[in-house]
Amino acid sequence: MAKITINGISIDPAVHHAALAAANLVSPSAASSNFILVQAKQPLTGPQRAQLERAGAKILEYAPENTFICQYPPSDLSPIRALPFVEWANVYLEGFKIPTSLRPGGQTATANLLSAAPLDLLSNDRVTVNVILHKGVAGDSVRNKIAAAAGLNPATMEVGRNKIRLTVERRRLKDLAATDEVRHIEPYVAPKLANNIARDILRANEAENAGGLAGEDQIVAIADTGLDKGTADDVHPAFTGRVLKLYALGRAGDASDPDGHGTHVAGSVLGDGTMTDGTVVQGVAPKARLVFQSVLDANGGLGDWLTKKADFEDVVVRGARENLDVVPAGAGLLDAEDVVREKREEKRRTRLAKRISDLEKEGYEAVILDCPPGAGLLLENIYAAADEIVLPAKLDYLSLPALEKTRAFAKSCNEHRDKPLRVDGVLPTFYDLRTQVSAALLETLRERFSKILSPIRINVALAEAPSVGKTIFEFDGSSRGAVDYALLAEDLKLG
Repeated sequence: MAKITINGISIDPAVHHAALAAANLVSPSAASSNFILVQAKQPLTGPQRAQLERAGAKILEYAPENTFICQYPPSDLSPIRALPFVEWANVYLEGFKIPTSLRPGGQTATANLLSAAPLDLLSNDRVTVNVILHKGVAGDSVRNKIAAAAGLNPATMEVGRNKIRLTVERRRLKDLAATDEVRHIEPYVAPKLANNIARDILRANEAENAGGLAGEDQIVAIADTGLDKGTADDVHPAFTGRVLKLYALGRAGDASDPDGHGTHVAGSVLGDGTMTDGTVVQGVAPKARLVFQSVLDANGGLGDWLTKKADFEDVVVRGARENLDVVPAGAGLLDAEDVVREKREEKRRTRLAKRISDLEKEGYEAVILDCPPGAGLLLENIYAAADEIVLPAKLDYLSLPALEKTRAFAKSCNEHRDKPLRVDGVLPTFYDLRTQVSAALLETLRERFSKILSPIRINVALAEAPSVGKTIFEFDGSSRGAVDYALLAEDLKLG
């Protein structure tokens, strides 16, 4: 079996089983904690995750190797330990909570849980730390509990959604670690500017010092969102006198940078500025001159590509995730529908299909088109371009008539296709296990449609993930939403 590593502290339950038992670290039950560690024999499948949840263990997060931190209110661990895919299960050990950097000596980044330096129970030295709580534990809910463990006035602590920052005597760290809701404690490192890091990584200083290579007499061309205010005359001091030309390719007459990305890239390449404290901040070629192409689509991307106002390379976001490129939609789709409508009837219906066929050279294995419900020309374009469709259905009574109309619209689009659209199934969403309405509507869908995909349950994480720019698997891979979408992926792969 493999090691479990959390917060730089490791243990191999198989190798160190006897030592763990001798140190009274193998718990007969979970009565002392609501959080447990479950190590699997191999990576968990979707059905195995569901089995864990049915046994009362809510997966909070993954920890190497093949281990999951779970919330587990029951005290009896035997139902978890009896699962055939579980290698080891135990309460979440306090030894994982304090890293070596907060222990006496603190010179190594990692340590074995059994041999890590013991905590200093006498020191009155104060240290500022972040107390990281288990997922799902709100800072406000344990404010007073943490303050009591730290011997502090709650008003002196900085309380965030999932962590609390405080300055505490080192002898109190053990009491903090004994608080069940605490996942781990880490030293607080004050943020600092790191705008010159790239120069060191690329060894630009060595090149400049040894050979005087700073980009003098060189012209650099950058294609990105835009540059500062979009003019070569009134530009940030880091670029003054060195912007030769700006080309507004995405927005007519506008090469400005509302996103800030292009300006940042230009600064990393050839910026030459000074901060208010006198610190010099430079790119790798601070004496080079710049030609900049602003390719930001004024309407968010897809509209201009669909109407051939922009090339695919101008609107695609390469590597949005591993093996995934994205073309974002935006307000330009409204204008795009008007432009497409002006074409001949047959041509306007197949515009998107033609644009997608032009992408064969990209080598994509699949193209996923996400669209709102409706029956407009853009949706007709999508149905003409697609080979198969999934019909989402929110589980409320008002959505059922709309679903029937969508099915009828898809059927009418088949009149203009050589091969009918394949309907992969109806996808029930906002499924609430607590209500009879959801159950009744799900049964109605099963009666009216031949194939129902795995339902997507109501889950707060699904609503929160987009707000921080993350997928549900990145935001909370153990949430119900993540489990449901993983099951949906299996459905579609097998279907």
